Amino acid sequence: NRCAHMLNDNREVIGSWSSANDWIAENWMPQVMVLGLKRFAHIVSPGIFGQASAAEMVTRVGHQFEIRLFQDVELAKAWLHSA
Repeated sequence: NRCAHMLNDNREVIGSWSSANDWIAENWMPQVMVLGLKRFAHIVSPGIFGQASAAEMVTRVGHQFEIRLFQDVELAKAWLHSA
């Protein structure tokens, strides 16, 4: 489905998911770009390993569209709606 704005909620993710960043960059990213993704709000998990994984994701794919990390869902929604 075409989607210009996306909210990804990882608050319940435990541990690192850095190994998924290869798949995100090589597979997911090209697909969502074709479908028109412009803004991506990512709610980080509370643990340090999940936060480090999110930071790595931003480093790898954050130059292709607007991406921001949040701890608060309502702030993330407001940012998505502000565009």
